[in-house]
Amino acid sequence: MSGPTIDVPMLLAQLFNGLLLQLPLYLVWLAGIGLALIRRQRHPRASLLALIGIGMLLASSVLSTIVSFGLPLLYEAGAVRGGVAMLANLLGVCRIVFSVIEAIGCGLLLAAAFSGRALQPVPEKASEL
Repeated sequence: MSGPTIDVPMLLAQLFNGLLLQLPLYLVWLAGIGLALIRRQRHPRASLLALIGIGMLLASSVLSTIVSFGLPLLYEAGAVRGGVAMLANLLGVCRIVFSVIEAIGCGLLLAAAFSGRALQPVPEKASEL
């Protein structure tokens, strides 16, 4: 007697829908990658930081979507042992890992935004603001 099987077409359709819901965000990130590549000659450090940061955010988002759809289906198919508690623990650990990756990616984007800036003199009077 074999255990439950994974409905691959259904899994792919759900995964595609999950990724499609994030398409506006992916388009913004792709535009950011394009801008960083275009500006890399003028701002090499900022562009590199931006590319790494956006890459981390994009990878984390795609992998997080795959894991959030895939792990429950693997559990249903019997590939994840230990019951619902184990599944919840696995999903929780994955969420923590993805949150750390996203925090680092955002930090790199902040570093890119503020890197390579010339120091501006601080105004002495409020009227100069």
